[in-house]
Amino acid sequence: MQSGQALVNSIDLLTRKIEEIEVDVIENSELVKLSRKQIYYLDVINELENPTLGEIAKKLALSKPSITAIIEKLVQSGYIVKVKSDADRRVSHIHLGDKGKMIAQLHNDIHSRIEAFLTESLNNSEKEQLTRMLSKAVNK
Repeated sequence: MQSGQALVNSIDLLTRKIEEIEVDVIENSELVKLSRKQIYYLDVINELENPTLGEIAKKLALSKPSITAIIEKLVQSGYIVKVKSDADRRVSHIHLGDKGKMIAQLHNDIHSRIEAFLTESLNNSEKEQLTRMLSKAVNK
């Protein structure tokens, strides 16, 4: 088998395994109530640590009006909370609410399970090598 085809087959297997992990976690959790886009927004908010709407829009490469509807739905559902800035009352920071923190933890759990799947049969040297190669591949 050519190395290109072997890589395609490995990517196919990896994609299916990641989907299995996601489905397992999502179907048995609060994640089942959210769209992938909402989960992604919560992940971005968690990563940015209490961002403003402008910071979220910039990270998502969208305009503030484009993200407003999803943000408002997440506020109404209790996943996030808007908090006025002490420095400028016209600006609100977006904080994860308790439900949002739970979602962020579940999402982190998915990533941990994927990491375990990828590295369970590797020694430390191979894990470091895999990390370097994946970083090189995705951080062009």
